[in-house]
Amino acid sequence: MASTPRRTRKGDEQASRYREATDLAIEQLDWCIDYLRQIHKSQIAGVLEQNRNSIVSRRRRGDVSR
Repeated sequence: MASTPRRTRKGDEQASRYREATDLAIEQLDWCIDYLRQIHKSQIAGVLEQNRNSIVSRRRRGDVSR
């Protein structure tokens, strides 16, 4: 019995770290997208924005396997 809560806590901590890493990656993508638009690289910014939206969509669904 004692090992189950420990595994759950460890899993929760790991999930929290993944969520934090995802948030940071999305922030970095947002910055890159804005910068690329400012320097008139709209096509590249558009592709990165599609990738960003895909990551956000998967995170909302809880699909971390892809």
